[in-house]
Amino acid sequence: MDASGNLFVADTFNNTIRKVSPVGTNYVTTTICGVAGVNYSVDGTNNTALFDGLGGIALDAFGNLFVADSYSSVIRKITPVGNNWVVNTVGGLAYVTGATDGTNSAARFDTPYGICVDGNGVVYIADTYNQTIRAGSTLFPLPAKPNIAIAPAGKNFSFNWQATAGLSYQVQYKTNLLQAAWLNLGSSILATNTVMPFADTSPTDNQRFYRVKVLP
Repeated sequence: MDASGNLFVADTFNNTIRKVSPVGTNYVTTTICGVAGVNYSVDGTNNTALFDGLGGIALDAFGNLFVADSYSSVIRKITPVGNNWVVNTVGGLAYVTGATDGTNSAARFDTPYGICVDGNGVVYIADTYNQTIRAGSTLFPLPAKPNIAIAPAGKNFSFNWQATAGLSYQVQYKTNLLQAAWLNLGSSILATNTVMPFADTSPTDNQRFYRVKVLP
């Protein structure tokens, strides 16, 4: 369920993702992905995407859905783009089973079913026939939409960001969002943990807007 009270359902044997929305005292059900009665594993948008024996479904903090596509032994990500829903396979190779850890299609599952997402965006999967719990996350865990923080003049300001250990990041700021360029704040930072702190101890502008950029 999302913050607006919409309920998302993995309709297993219809092979579809359904959205149940509260409208007054009623609940309106719409199919957002897949085709009822058609089972296969195809990435795509809305009803051009296909699923096979859906298992669990989970929602992350940015409105993305993750689904255990059980019978095809893959993990699918469903991203809202405007009024559309874009489906991509983010783990496993359709109809190829195994227990290999790896990146994207190099990973292998065997009929995964349960799934959830924690506050850091890590996806946990109950890989049913492998009798294991698996965890996966993006190599570049940037938010789907920017997190912008504002600091008043003369006040210290600190924040954390989600990082990947071993990657370098640059904290940047603007004094006005209409300003064209972001300015670097300090030197680049090599992440040593999955959560990195930053403090701006001497903002002199009337306000500052911050962002963190991953470096190549």
